Amino acid sequence: MPDAASVPRRGSFANHGDNFPELRSDAIPECVLEALEAVRAGGRTNMLDRQAVILIASEYADDDDDDSVEEAVDWLAANKDRYIEALKAMGERRVKA
Repeated sequence: MPDAASVPRRGSFANHGDNFPELRSDAIPECVLEALEAVRAGGRTNMLDRQAVILIASEYADDDDDDSVEEAVDWLAANKDRYIEALKAMGERRVKA
């Protein structure tokens, strides 16, 4: 059994990034949220189909001179394990607007 000192207490700041995403050093980049929103607004795919979302976003990157879309595509491809987190962040942003 672990000793009491090694077990994080409920409410401790050990995992503060989970409760306060704006404090995380690895927050979802704004360009990713914007790219996800653009794909969602286009209505061409189910947003849970990560590969299709990346493909559609890369088409937008080809049509746009703005490097932020390409940066978003690269982030989405490199961060498979954070894709659902990015979708949630996009949804939370939409609710706040």
